[in-house]
Amino acid sequence: MTRATLLFSSLAVAIGTAVAAATVWFMVSRNASLTVRSLSLVDSQNRVVAMLRAPAGAPELALLDRQGRKRAAFFLEENGTPDLYLYDADRKARAGFDLYDSGVPNLSSTAPGNDPSYTIYESPSGHEIRFSIGRVDGGKAHTTGTFEFSVEGGQPRVRMLDGQNRVVWQIPVPAASHNDGFQPPDRGTPAGKVSRVTRGGLR
Repeated sequence: MTRATLLFSSLAVAIGTAVAAATVWFMVSRNASLTVRSLSLVDSQNRVVAMLRAPAGAPELALLDRQGRKRAAFFLEENGTPDLYLYDADRKARAGFDLYDSGVPNLSSTAPGNDPSYTIYESPSGHEIRFSIGRVDGGKAHTTGTFEFSVEGGQPRVRMLDGQNRVVWQIPVPAASHNDGFQPPDRGTPAGKVSRVTRGGLR
C-alpha cells in the first residue's frame, strides 16, 4: 500500500466517522429516533464492555469484563418475564433474581466449580417466605430440603420439609402430631428456573 493510498484511506475513515457522529448528534438534537439491531459500548482501549441487543426477539443488556466474558445480564424471556443473572469467570450463571411465570419473585444461587448444589429464596405470598437447598442432576432440579416461615391466622409458624415436601419438623406442632396424617399443600419449587441458571442462563 502506497503512502498516498494509506493517506486516502485514513482520510475516508475520518470523514465517515465525522459524518456518522454528526448524523447521530443531529438526530438526538432533533429528538429523532435511532433504530438499530444492537448497540455496543467500548472502553478507552476500544474493548466492548456492554451490549444492548435483542437475540431471539427478547431484549438483553449484557456487561462484559476485560476478557470479553459476560458477567452480568438483564433480559426478558420470550414470554416477557424479567431476569437478572450474574456470571462467574467461566461464564456460568451463579446468581439470579427473577420472577416465576406465576409472578412470584425469587433469588437463586449455585455453588462454584462443578458442585451441582443450589439455593433458592422465594416469597410465594405476602405472609410466607421459603428457603430451599437442592441439587441439579441431569439438567433437572431436585429439592433436598426447605425452611419455611409463615404467618397464618395472625400466628407465626416455622417448618422444615424434606425433598418430597413432607414436614419433618415444625413449630407449633399441629393437632395431628409428628406428621401423622399431616401433609402440607404442595407448592413446589419450579425446577425449570433453577436448571436454566445452572446451565448458564438463557443467553
